[in-house]
Amino acid sequence: MLGAVSVAGVANAAIPGGPELPGSGGGLAQTAPKIYVVFWDWTSDPFSAHDDLISLVQHVGNTPWLDTLAQYGAGTQANIYQNYWNDSSTAPTNPTGTQIGQEALNAAYHFVLAQSINSQIVVALPPTVTCRSSFHSAGYDSHYSDVPFQGLFYASCDGSLNVYNQAEGHELAEAMTDPIQNSWNDPSGGGYNEVGDHCGTSSLLPNYVNLNGTNFWMQPLYSNILGDCTFGTTITGGPPTAATTIAGTSSGTTNAYVAVNANLNGVAGFGWLEYGTTASYGTSTYTPFPAGNNDLFSYQFPNATPGTSYHYRMHVSDANGATVTADQTFVVNGVGPAYTSAQPGVGNTIVYGAVFFDPSTSGTVTIAFGATTGYGSSSPALNVTADSTGRAIFSYESTGLTPGTTYHYQVRISSSGGYLDAGPDQTFVAQSS
Repeated sequence: MLGAVSVAGVANAAIPGGPELPGSGGGLAQTAPKIYVVFWDWTSDPFSAHDDLISLVQHVGNTPWLDTLAQYGAGTQANIYQNYWNDSSTAPTNPTGTQIGQEALNAAYHFVLAQSINSQIVVALPPTVTCRSSFHSAGYDSHYSDVPFQGLFYASCDGSLNVYNQAEGHELAEAMTDPIQNSWNDPSGGGYNEVGDHCGTSSLLPNYVNLNGTNFWMQPLYSNILGDCTFGTTITGGPPTAATTIAGTSSGTTNAYVAVNANLNGVAGFGWLEYGTTASYGTSTYTPFPAGNNDLFSYQFPNATPGTSYHYRMHVSDANGATVTADQTFVVNGVGPAYTSAQPGVGNTIVYGAVFFDPSTSGTVTIAFGATTGYGSSSPALNVTADSTGRAIFSYESTGLTPGTTYHYQVRISSSGGYLDAGPDQTFVAQSS
């Protein structure tokens, strides 16, 4: 069984609004790509494309052209090419994406590959196959959960090695930055434009690019840092660092936030935050950073539920690469559910519920109450301490209320760390015993 196939032609997209966003995969990329090539049913090779393709993949690592992908967390080191296989089995005249994906899996078994998102298989189709746009996708079966692969059509349909090189560079870059098609893309306008698509019809036209001493016809790639297409990026040092990361809840709201001091070594960059209620996260955000050191990034997500524990980690990126903080958690501070219960005696009512502070910290709870939303009366401050999950229980009995009267009440909290919040206005009717 194979994953969905997304066809991405060589030059099939107008330049979208940008930038490239980390997608639901949270910026997943091939950090140490290893490229394998399978030549499927090559009984002829009129343009010597076999050797040309191998040469391109051998030369592309550790070049300014490929280094543009470092900002997305992709590995751009030398020696990404590993091996090739001449598979003599018969290829269909017009293979489907599923059939091409199965050939990628056949190659994975031939090369005895371990399961790894960093493996990438180029399925080089022969000149006897009906030509169409090259593409990349990911295949899977009972052994391999995901095998990133390309379907590369012979000489890219017009018999030109130049366009063949352009197509391979396009798909190689996109498979490295979006290996299972849930990562770096520009969704503006309802599209799905990856780093190659983004520059498919750029005014910066394809041209010869020197890849470690050999010229190949390549297209530019999109750079978030430049906000434009480029033929190369210079790596000047190590990746940035994300030093101090904090998270919490803004006083008087349930707006949770994460903030990080990002050391960008004096150059421009960007960051993305992953967060969710488990260590699988599920939500990603993106923001550009100006050039500088220790730039403060802060993100707020509104209407977070008090008491919810969030996992988060922060990615920071510049032209030299990307780094990520360890998984961390925080509890959303605030007032949780509050309830009332009639007690023995005339007009006696207890208010009880839960409030949330940072785990194992202390604070106070007060209950304002009265016949209107102006309240007018208040309980004394009730001292509470949160448990290891951040939850603290409170209760207060109000006595001598007028039976049958509707009372308004509001739970208010103050933490030892200075957090202040008030719950919603609620009501109860004082009962007679």
